[in-house]
Amino acid sequence: MGRTAKKVDLDIPILIAESSYADLSSLKQNFAQLFLKNISSTGRGYKAIELSKRQKYEVIFISNPLVQLEGFSVIQEMREEGENISTPIVFVSEFKGDTAAGKASVLGADRTICKPITQDSLRSLLEDILNILIITETEEKDRIHDAMREARVAVEFGRKLRRDGDYELAYDAFRSALAQVFCGLAEVYLSKGDKEGAEEILKEAEKIDSEARKNFQVREEFFVEQGKIWLQKKQYIGARAEFKAALTLNEGNITALLGLGEAHYSLNELGEGKEVFQRAMESNSASVDSQIFQQ
Repeated sequence: MGRTAKKVDLDIPILIAESSYADLSSLKQNFAQLFLKNISSTGRGYKAIELSKRQKYEVIFISNPLVQLEGFSVIQEMREEGENISTPIVFVSEFKGDTAAGKASVLGADRTICKPITQDSLRSLLEDILNILIITETEEKDRIHDAMREARVAVEFGRKLRRDGDYELAYDAFRSALAQVFCGLAEVYLSKGDKEGAEEILKEAEKIDSEARKNFQVREEFFVEQGKIWLQKKQYIGARAEFKAALTLNEGNITALLGLGEAHYSLNELGEGKEVFQRAMESNSASVDSQIFQQ
């Protein structure tokens, strides 16, 4: 079975051993943009070892040189004893092709990241090494804005109608906004594969808007299209969620099956990918070339 990525726990403890104040400050800022703020840091080698013996960290970043003790010795000692013998260690290299990276790897570093460390490179490394899904601060704001757009428009329209004295249409506008919120919750349940939960939410939405369920059904194609977009951007975790939502509405959607299979394979979830492709082949909706298993 392949690995299954999960959304990041924002409180995961991270240790940084970096003697350069400027580089440490920049790295912390990048972590903050990823909503990861439970950071312990030091520029001293012996202090890094002391901290690693006291607490288990999710990931450790070690640069070289450090004050009092070089980073290589810190890596070696962490691998020999303490709470973080198996914790992923990332060696922070001064530049690409740095021979120090090879030495760090031999001593126990799992990965190397080169300075200057960008938000994108840090995010990619963390998602890969910890198998987590990270949403940046900018993406989170965009998601909130997008999620609230239709409801916000309906609410503003309702307020305008109320001020104009058209209470009946104002009532319809506010009712539409509430229905959008319920439908958004139903989407979340579908992405989790909880069709019963989505059904309960849609029942509540129908109490507000009798057309809510009918309008919601068209989202199957919306989920598929969003999944395709995520695939193009190589954001496979997002793609997986969208295709799963579409399949919760219609388990025979061949495009969603193929997209989900591709997302699974890209996430190295080979068992799940093969199973989904098998479902696609057995579907009466369309025939799939058997060569797809050659991926």
